[in-house]
Amino acid sequence: MEVVDISSLEKLFRDHIKGFFEERMDNVVVGVGRTALDVIRRIVPIEMRRVSYYALLEDRHEAPDPEGVLEVSSASQAEVKVLSEGSLSVLGEQVLGQKNAVDVEVLIVPSEAAEERVRMVPYLERMGRSLSFLIFADLSDEFARKSMVTLSDLMSARKIPHLCVALKPPRESRNLRAAAEWAIGTLEGSGRFLRTYERHLPRALSERRKAEERLLELMAREVETLSMKITSAVEISKYEIMVLATR
Repeated sequence: MEVVDISSLEKLFRDHIKGFFEERMDNVVVGVGRTALDVIRRIVPIEMRRVSYYALLEDRHEAPDPEGVLEVSSASQAEVKVLSEGSLSVLGEQVLGQKNAVDVEVLIVPSEAAEERVRMVPYLERMGRSLSFLIFADLSDEFARKSMVTLSDLMSARKIPHLCVALKPPRESRNLRAAAEWAIGTLEGSGRFLRTYERHLPRALSERRKAEERLLELMAREVETLSMKITSAVEISKYEIMVLATR
């Protein structure tokens, strides 16, 4: 009877688990829409972590943004062309890369009519493997609103742990508020992890720009803090699994 070397089998098992973790980020922060990108650009990392930052923008054939790292999708839903940081040429315009507090990869989603879940799949694939995700969106924006729900649906179907962080429109914007409540109700009704924030804008137009800037700074700190808490929980779980694997 052949003797099986259990110790070698245990080492193989531990290496497999370790490799699984090393191939994945602890957390990926996904900002959906222009406001979310503005928030992520203001993030100052609290500590070194295995985290990636992405932003999804809808291609409305507007002039390209003058800042940041851009990734422009082709017309094909399954292909994403990557443009490196630095001096870029996009749609015939010159774009100057700018170093941010965190590296943000911006994915441009074609606005062609397509079933929402279908057109989002390649972007979820592009953002890579991660043990958890944080999706942030300003629910005042239709693209951000629908994309948050769609991404959450896709992640839930794949059993990917994720947290949805939503910024509500002001109460005075009744139509936008109603649309936002639909998205929130959809997520809550599906049992998703959701955190919402109110947007309060002063009545005086002269004060609104300052208030909006303060709001973006606040949301940047909130998103980074939540991401840090998620990665801390992930690290504890990874440690516990490795301890069990070595017993």
